[in-house]
Amino acid sequence: MTQQNNKTVLWMSLLLAFVFSEIMVRHFLPEIGLALRKDELLGWANDEFQTFNPKAVPKTKKTKRILFLGDSFLAGSGIENLEQRFPDQLKKSMPLETEIHTLASGGWGTDQQLLAYLLKGRAWQPDLVVLAFCANNDLANILSNKHGTLPLKSYFVVDENNGLSLYSGQGQPLDLIHFTSRAATGDKRSEGSYAFSLLTHHLKTTFFKAPKSKNGNLTQVDKRYLSFDFSAEKPEELYNKQTPLTWAPQLSANHVSAYIHEDFAINNYQWKLLKAILREFKGQVETDNAKFAILLLPVIFNPRDLSSVVGGSLKHKFQTAEGNFSFHADEPRKRLQQITKELGIPLIDPTDAFIAETREHYNIEEIWPSPSDRHFNEKGHALLSELLATELIDAL
Repeated sequence: MTQQNNKTVLWMSLLLAFVFSEIMVRHFLPEIGLALRKDELLGWANDEFQTFNPKAVPKTKKTKRILFLGDSFLAGSGIENLEQRFPDQLKKSMPLETEIHTLASGGWGTDQQLLAYLLKGRAWQPDLVVLAFCANNDLANILSNKHGTLPLKSYFVVDENNGLSLYSGQGQPLDLIHFTSRAATGDKRSEGSYAFSLLTHHLKTTFFKAPKSKNGNLTQVDKRYLSFDFSAEKPEELYNKQTPLTWAPQLSANHVSAYIHEDFAINNYQWKLLKAILREFKGQVETDNAKFAILLLPVIFNPRDLSSVVGGSLKHKFQTAEGNFSFHADEPRKRLQQITKELGIPLIDPTDAFIAETREHYNIEEIWPSPSDRHFNEKGHALLSELLATELIDAL
């Protein structure tokens, strides 16, 4: 009898521990990539996107709507409460008839954000669509058909005439119109445990490697889209300005891609692809009689070097066994300035003011508390909200 009681106590303790873990993960890690669910169209999406029904609340004549699209920065990484996100904080500064909504998910690239807009964003009938560009990974994400242990995603290929073609994660051609034609309603949330997802994620990345056969035959995938591998990166070498590097960022798609000054073949194609996606994005939004703008997020490359914020002053030439390349913190801004000018897209750029305010009123640790996490915290979101309010009111 005592042995049976011990077993009961053990199982009850394990159950309570798991329930407690689930509550803690859902509260402190709400939407940072550990709660991502498989999506047959986008590859993956978070619960916020999956359950969003854009037609649930009809739009009135007086209502003005702003739709933000982004990745982990807008999905909640670096903060404890989703209401701390700068789009949510902006609601307090906007006129009462203004509504703001965010479609974002950890690991999304500009390609997935375009598809997310077509799937659910346009049905919400926004007046202003703001695409938040994250220089640290948005350029790299569009040149991949996968993201770590996440499911395969669809991807765009641009041809010599700047035309876009859409492919499935396994390289099968897709019809963009058919691909986005499903009803824009709130989908039933995929069932699953956040805590279990967290545990299995760490087990996979720490002890196991996913078998190559898991994603099927990828021989039809353009080889350029298979070169995306975060695990091969060694950012600490860049932080320390090591020479020579033990890896060559200029030869693949990675976190450094947007900051490379030279026009290497793979890098040049990434910017060409981004421009083609933005052109398509602008066309789709304007077809819906809405305005389209790009927000250059003031992201940091090295969380302990303020000069590495996109648009900052950091410049350094690195040596690798495969040749040299130059890292310029202002490269993404210059490239986007040129692209948006050519496409006629407004570029919202708060980075100079963000850097100045951070330097004057904060220690770098107050905005980026972790030396290994590039997401700014709730103070960074609050600061960005203050800097954007007037400009967004004018844009409406």
